[in-house]
Amino acid sequence: MISAKKMEILLAVSKSVGIFHGHKVNGTCWRVGEDKIITAAHVVNDNIWNTMRNVEIENDLNNCYVDFNYIDKTKRPSKAESDLNVFKIEPQVMYKNEVLDVAVLKLKREKNKNFPPPLELFVSLDPEKDDDKVIYLIGHNRSDEKNFNFGIGLWTPTETKMKGMEKFCEEYGKPNGYIKLDRKDRLVIKCEFVSGASGCPGVVIYKDKAYVVLVYIRGFPDFYYSTQFPERKKEEFPKERLLQQGVNIGSVFKTMTENTMHLGLRNEIFPIEANLEQQASGQNPYAIGSASSFQNEKNLKGQETEKKSGKGTTCTEGHSETAIPDSAKYNRQPSYALAIDDREDIAFSHMKPPADNTDKTLQHGHSQNITVPRNEQNVQQ
Repeated sequence: MISAKKMEILLAVSKSVGIFHGHKVNGTCWRVGEDKIITAAHVVNDNIWNTMRNVEIENDLNNCYVDFNYIDKTKRPSKAESDLNVFKIEPQVMYKNEVLDVAVLKLKREKNKNFPPPLELFVSLDPEKDDDKVIYLIGHNRSDEKNFNFGIGLWTPTETKMKGMEKFCEEYGKPNGYIKLDRKDRLVIKCEFVSGASGCPGVVIYKDKAYVVLVYIRGFPDFYYSTQFPERKKEEFPKERLLQQGVNIGSVFKTMTENTMHLGLRNEIFPIEANLEQQASGQNPYAIGSASSFQNEKNLKGQETEKKSGKGTTCTEGHSETAIPDSAKYNRQPSYALAIDDREDIAFSHMKPPADNTDKTLQHGHSQNITVPRNEQNVQQ
């Protein structure tokens, strides 16, 4: 079961997670920086790509909005834009990496509206060393109410496992649907989230704090998620063969660091780690935003600062561009030392994604959804 304390932490994180309402497709997004959101690049692409002209039309973002207090498809107010938890999006893509499938957008500032607080803690996981970490996803699965998917562990795509998956596809009468499952910039998990959850954050809890570790992107095998794959076959498909993939948050930091155009945005989203990176490389510090936006449990010993208040960022403030009601059961490994604080080798160092996979066989936990309760009107979010 999950403790009340962990549930309290996850509920706090959930306030910063919203549904991306596109005029074509939906996804999940979450707050970062002063006024930004992170989501999956394919969610953005599907809403701004003009199939007739074969070009991206960023102005189509004017037809999209974010709702951080979404209930469900049938209970949305007729004038959603008047809701204090609903925000329009600036018609400009701040960052989009097609390889990682991650995008950053900017929310429009509106009078008398406060943005939800940004998620400020991040850590890069290595499947070889972090196989005992339990991951929690928070998102809008199937574009519906906000849910937790928890009890999730890392699944390492070793060469032996990949060959086994390929053989399964051959016996199933399908081409290999697990190609690129073993990408070094991704983390493989086994969860229940599917469409609508793309872009949602995956977090681990350490010392009563939630750290973002991945951006949920897609599922495998490819053919299972095809619109041409019959629903009957989906119901019969062996669930143990379904795997999902998220982008290692360390890879996002790395790609932003490698492009000078994105250094200001990197500093805004990951200010403390950006500062550590610059110190390690001997660079002159760039303009850094909030000093409390990124914590590194090992490198920042003695440097932890107070968190910002939970009231959120006021939309009219000046800013710098550079700057569950019930417990649920899940299985976790006894070696989940991260949560009980007895690992000696936790190295939350610079945001470096792992360089190599291993042949180590890792188990995964069982996932389960928990509906996030809404504070008012006794309805579920």
